[in-house]
Order: sequence, then C-alpha cells, then structure tokens
Amino acid sequence: MKLLGFDIETYREHFVLVAQLWDSDTKTMIRETRVTDDGKAIDRVRMALIHQLFDDCDYIISFNGKRFDLPVLAKITSDLKRCQVVPIKYIYQDAKALIEYDAHNNPIVKRHCQVNAWNAKHFDMFGNCLLKYSLKQWEMYNGLRIRELPYDPTAPLTDEMKAEIDDYCSYDVWAMMQLFWMYGYDKAPYNEATLTAYQAMYEDWPADIPFRFDRTTQQIAAGIMYGTLSPIPPRTNAPLTLFNLDSFNVPTDVKLIIGYIAKAPSIEFDTVYKGIKYGKGGVHFMRNGRHRKIYAFDFASMYPFIISAFKLLKTERANKVYTAKRDYRLKIKHLKKEHPELATKDRGFKLFLNAPSGAMGIRQTYNTMYDPAAREAMSYIGQLLISELAFACPDFNQLLEINTDSVFVTGEPNVAACRAMIDYFKSKYGLVLEEEFIPCIYAKDVNNYIIYNENDEPVSGKGDHWSDFNKKRSNRAVMLELFRNLIKDQLDLKWDYPWPDFVVKYHRAATTKYATIDGKPMAHKNYYFMWTTRDCPNAVPIAFSRELIDRKTGAIKARFGVWSQDITELEQYAKYIDYEQYKRDLDIEFTVWNREDLVTTHLDKYQRKTCKSLQAAIERGLL
Repeated sequence: MKLLGFDIETYREHFVLVAQLWDSDTKTMIRETRVTDDGKAIDRVRMALIHQLFDDCDYIISFNGKRFDLPVLAKITSDLKRCQVVPIKYIYQDAKALIEYDAHNNPIVKRHCQVNAWNAKHFDMFGNCLLKYSLKQWEMYNGLRIRELPYDPTAPLTDEMKAEIDDYCSYDVWAMMQLFWMYGYDKAPYNEATLTAYQAMYEDWPADIPFRFDRTTQQIAAGIMYGTLSPIPPRTNAPLTLFNLDSFNVPTDVKLIIGYIAKAPSIEFDTVYKGIKYGKGGVHFMRNGRHRKIYAFDFASMYPFIISAFKLLKTERANKVYTAKRDYRLKIKHLKKEHPELATKDRGFKLFLNAPSGAMGIRQTYNTMYDPAAREAMSYIGQLLISELAFACPDFNQLLEINTDSVFVTGEPNVAACRAMIDYFKSKYGLVLEEEFIPCIYAKDVNNYIIYNENDEPVSGKGDHWSDFNKKRSNRAVMLELFRNLIKDQLDLKWDYPWPDFVVKYHRAATTKYATIDGKPMAHKNYYFMWTTRDCPNAVPIAFSRELIDRKTGAIKARFGVWSQDITELEQYAKYIDYEQYKRDLDIEFTVWNREDLVTTHLDKYQRKTCKSLQAAIERGLL
C-alpha cells in the first residue's frame, strides 16, 4: 500500500503542508512534497496539488488531523469555490478557531467542513490509535529528537524563519510515521487500533451507510451491529430487569449489596463484604505486599461473553451479529500463533467486541449504543460471576486479588477449587475460565501492582509506575531498580545499565510553573535530562518546583545535570552519571510503594529547616 503521512503549519504570515509518501511493504519513504503559500495566499493550483496528493495514495495518515488539519484544508477547499485565492491570514484565523474550540460559537465545527473522499481513507494516529499525549510527548517517550519552534504564530517571519518552519513540519511528519510503524500499522504493543485492524473491522460495513475510515471503533461497531448510526432508545432504565439476581451462587449479602447499588442513584452505604469492594463499576480486592507462586484464573473475554449470553444489546439484529463475531473471534484467537495472518483479524474482532462495553456508558447525542442500564447490568453480572469463583475458594486468607475478570490465589486447596470451577462455568454459562501461573507479584493496591517472571524480572503490571516504565520508557534505570528491589528483602543496587536507561524524559505540563534550568525558566515543554556529578561539563542545577524540599517526604526536588532535546547528545556525558541522585529518586518511589524500610536518603528535620536554597544543598554535598 501507498500511505501518505501529512501535516500542516498555519501562521499569520505562512502556510505549509508537508506530505510524505511511504511504502507499507518496505516501510521506506518514496518522496516528500511541500506545498506553501505564494507569500500571501493559497490559490486553486496549490489546493489542486494537495487534492492530487491525497487522491494518489491508498490511505492518508495524520496526528489529530480529524479535528484540525482536514477541517482547515476542507475550509480552504470550500472558500476556493467562491473566490480565486484564500489569504493566509484568514487560514490562520480558521485554524486558531479550531484550536480554541468552543462548542457554542465555533462556526467551522458547526458547519463540519469536510471532504468525504478524505474521510474515507484517513487514519488519525491520535483519534484512532494513541488517544492521549501530544505528538511531541510520543516522540520523547520513544527517544526521537524533539523539535519545538520558538516563533509566535502572529510574529513577522523572515524567509529563513519560514524555511525553518517548513523543515520543522517535515520532521513532524517523519517522526509521526516512525510512530505509525511502531503503533499504528499492523502490530502494536498496547492493543491500539491499528490501520490493518480497522480494515478487518470494516469488512462487514453496511453498504447503505456512508463510509468513513476515521470513525471511532465504537461507531464502526454500532454501524455493523445495528445497521444504523442513528440513536436508538434504551430498552429499560432498570438494570435488574435484564438478568436474574437469584441465579448466581453467591452469599445473600452480596446479592443484597448488588441490589441496593443497582437501585440507588448514588452509593452512600457500605458496599464491602469480607474486604471485597462492590460498586457500579466493578469489584475490587487486593492483599498488598509480596506474594509468590500465584495462580491466576481469568475469564476469557468476560464482558463480550456477558453482552452476548445475556443479550444486552438493544435489538435482535445487534445481538445476533455480536454473538457471531464473538464466536468467530474465539475460534481464531488461539490459531494466530500457527497462522500469523489471523493476528490482524483477531485484533480487529477484539476491538469490535470491546467497543460496546465502553460505548454503552457514554452519553453522546449520536451514540447509537448508549444504554446505561445495560452497562450497569453488564458490570453487576461480571461482579456476580467473579464472586462465584472467589467464594468457591475454601481458604479466604490465601485469596490474593479479585478484579474485573480474574482471581489470584495461592495454596493447593484454593487452586483445586478454582480448577473445579472451570467445568462449572463452562456447563452453566458457556464461559471459558483460563489458568495461568505467576511466579511472583508485588502489589500496593488493586490499581498498582507488578508481575514478575521466575527470574524476578518485571513482565507485566498496572498503574502509573508501570505505565512510566513500559509506555513512556521514562527513567528506566530507576524503574527497573524499583521493580527489582520491591521483591527483595533488602536494597541491592547495581546500576549496571546502559546510559540511555538513565535518561529522564520530562514533560513540563501547564501546571508546572516554576521549573528552571540554571535558575532560568524552562523554555520548552519536553526535555531529556541526565543527572551528573559536579565536574561534568555543561552541567547545571535543574529544579522542577519552586520548593527545594518535598514537605511530605523530605526528598530533594532539585537535581544537577545536563539536558538536551536530542537524546543522542547526552551520550558524551555518560561517564559523569551520578548514581546518588538516581538513588534519591528511587527512594521517593519506595515511599509511594509503602517500603519506607528501603528509604535511606531522605533529609532529616534539621536538614529540612537549614537547607533553604539550591546553592546551600550543593555546598553541603546533597547535590
């Protein structure tokens, strides 16, 4: 396939579109085309070239193009039907209106300026795939060079500044395509919606509904299941009418709790039974600390099964289509190792089957699947099913964790009881219960835990720390030491990591008002930092807060090191890495994970009172 990655930059005195044509088989760029203004405006010839670029490829790829780039280009197209040229200052004003989107008075959004042929082949990396974080952040997380322009969009521009803007736009497209090959094409490490998965989902798209490739997975699933994208009223507003509460083999107290929750508009009463927390969203239970030799029993595709088995969709057609898709996905799920060509279909079907569980609870004007009672019923049925499994365990003290669709247990009696439940769930509900052995787990709570393999290496997890380590790839040396030492009896630092693992990837959010480098406010949003010793060339004090000392933990907030927006430039400072500063970062994380016994470098009360400035901390050897 021929894929066209593109991006636009709009200034009051400049407009540029950069389009790069890539080959999907070799993942190499074929050519790049730049379309700029004539110094004052965009004319029909330039716009025709843009249309031709889009027409001559199989798909167009953007980052947030659905909400910005394509509406701007469509507005120019619309304006050129009425006049010969569109001045760039008006293009900038339209783009600014989109950026400062206001649902009440934004005329561009209300008119929905669009070119249907573009929407039919558009894959938006932000809207369809990565869903959060800016392009710059994704570039930073993946070790790409970070480029940020210092020019104000309203500032006067020289020819050299315009050329730099063009180069910047070109780099953005190139960087976006690198991310596309990692996350958005055919394989993705975090179950994102890839382009090929979208192709698989759209195979059954109804012929009588207009085709748009840049719809969300929820819209695609709704169109295929219901045969329409128009709103359909819910069947009921009483979730308990959609299933029989008494048919589940759980304690009476649990049934009463679920019944009260379902009838109460807000929960103002105790919903805990034997330490297990029930609610409108799900059931939660966790014994924190370190555990070894755990057996996890997991319901395969629990929510898709519930939606299908209990017929929670709003029409007979939708339930029939959904069940057929679920059965086909179960058929190919375990065949993809022997048949890799099925992996794309499996991802597409998984996205399709997971779509209703979220969409049923999203209140939007044109959400065909919106059905809050069915969404609640799905949640309650899931809690009852998982409770049946949990209460089958004879030794409650060795029940470690209960979450949405799985139970973690230790001890042979519990393992034997759960294995016996496999046939029970299969015969009574047709539900598949799968078993997995976990060598070790360290849990802070139900939302923060790390799973380890037999070599005590972290392999999976949940929570902000795991996300920072796995998705953001931030400060990997500290994260790896944190995970390794959480399950050790004492702190055992080795720091035998390559220099890139010591790079701290920092995004200065809007709430960070006092972040400074050598006493000066940070000029950019994204940085690569490395903490170094005092004798390192170009090293300076770096602070992320106006406060030098964290009032709660006593930790030093300031650091000493070097920075760059090109990660490769930090390699020259690798021999100056100061491990003591990383140790202080690690101590903070141990406190968060309730391991104060491993924290050694926090300041005492005397130091907190007397260490008033960054210079004082340096002079006393704390930095």
